[in-house]
Amino acid sequence: MRNLRVGAAKRCINPTDAMMPYPSFNRDPYTAIFSDCNMRAIVIDNGVSLAAVLNFDLGGVPKPNLLKERIEAETGIPKEHIFMSATHN
Repeated sequence: MRNLRVGAAKRCINPTDAMMPYPSFNRDPYTAIFSDCNMRAIVIDNGVSLAAVLNFDLGGVPKPNLLKERIEAETGIPKEHIFMSATHN
């Protein structure tokens, strides 16, 4: 029997002060941050394969194909096993 291993992480992904004003999709550029934007990840290892579930506090996932390729190169998690979503209020 193989062991199931799961890990979770959360990272603040706010733009830096040097990036302000930050472009907006549909209104004037952002000049300040009201609340932190975070990226959360869960990685699952069943002893045979790895999978990752990522969520971004953004209006969309930034360059998802490039991001999956980079994650695969740096972690060995196949890009077909990387699932991404974005939610922001």
